[in-house]
Amino acid sequence: MALTCLACGQRNARKCYGSIACNACKIFFLRTTAKNATFTCFSGGKCVFPRDDCRACRYQQCLNAGLIPNIVARREGCTLRTRSPRSPQSVASTSAASSSPEPKEEVDSVLCTAFLDMGSVRFDCTPQAFVDSNVEPVKALLQLEAFCNGDDADCPMGNFTYNLDLCFEDVLRCPTSLCLRIPAGLSSVTSQSRPPPPNLARQFSRLLLHVVDYVRGLAEVSQLPPKDQVAFCKRQHLFVAPFIMYAYTYRVGHPGLVAGLGEAFQNDQELKIHEIGDFLHRMIQLGQSEIIPAFRETQMDDGEYVLLKNILIFHSAHGLSETSAAIIREARKRYEWMLTQRIRYKSQNDVDAIYKVAKLMGALKSLVELGFKRAPFFSRCVALDICGLRGRLPADVYIL
Repeated sequence: MALTCLACGQRNARKCYGSIACNACKIFFLRTTAKNATFTCFSGGKCVFPRDDCRACRYQQCLNAGLIPNIVARREGCTLRTRSPRSPQSVASTSAASSSPEPKEEVDSVLCTAFLDMGSVRFDCTPQAFVDSNVEPVKALLQLEAFCNGDDADCPMGNFTYNLDLCFEDVLRCPTSLCLRIPAGLSSVTSQSRPPPPNLARQFSRLLLHVVDYVRGLAEVSQLPPKDQVAFCKRQHLFVAPFIMYAYTYRVGHPGLVAGLGEAFQNDQELKIHEIGDFLHRMIQLGQSEIIPAFRETQMDDGEYVLLKNILIFHSAHGLSETSAAIIREARKRYEWMLTQRIRYKSQNDVDAIYKVAKLMGALKSLVELGFKRAPFFSRCVALDICGLRGRLPADVYIL
């Protein structure tokens, strides 16, 4: 099936640089990024590409389509396109300057694909990302969280196209084949009193994109073999998505449940008559009575949020090979230690720190239990075509 360029709409496109683009947009994006070129729009960014020949708006449209500058392999200092060392005979015929190897860049110990998308590489290759080695782990994780939220993207949160007729492996290869990285709409609620929409597929798509982007951005995940990567990443939505919703509900101080795309669910009469209103009602009750109070009582900050998120991601190595399971267990120990040290530094004494850590770990236990409850409920929604959750992808995610 011919793909359509997400930047200009032309057909005969293909996956590249983390999205789907035609050859013309691909070459334009590569050259612009490699040269670090900057353009100015004389219409104030109101051009309509491709009708208006404005390079500034065209490049912005490429960014909105999900093309990622950090994986353009011809940027300065990148060694992804360097040739393998030549044989001694061929080296002898060249100058010393041309045969000297380029310096290798440092690979961050926490993030592997913070701003990297695997859409331009084979899935059976280990993804490589080159980020600033001087960035502290928590700061790097916060940068990854901001990238996943896409709040800086200059595109609306309204009606957008999504594709649920994909297998999970396709989304892992190229996340933007699911939907564009529009703003996730978690940090602000624009509609306080609207009932949940009958079709929740858009919320599902954007939240799943957030989870996939984040999990693929962790160095430990890239160390897993491809088969274990798929199995490990596939089950994360069950546990991580509710955690994200509760955490941002706590941030914005909403009495219900933040659902993404600027919307939130209220625990009112309109919710009860919704097709899945009873389940959403129980989710809101759990959050407002147990999980969010734990966040509030411990005064969870952004750094503790990303560390707690990582602990939840690496909470289980079930179904993985022994080598992969060892990587997952070590990752959990590491992030638990980092969280404990951060809370201990912020607390008045060790007793207070131990209490806060225990409170947050108790909230994680409740989230894991909720994840196992979500699986059979949403499997039923997929089977009965409830709330628009139909297609191969929801089945892959929810049917364990």
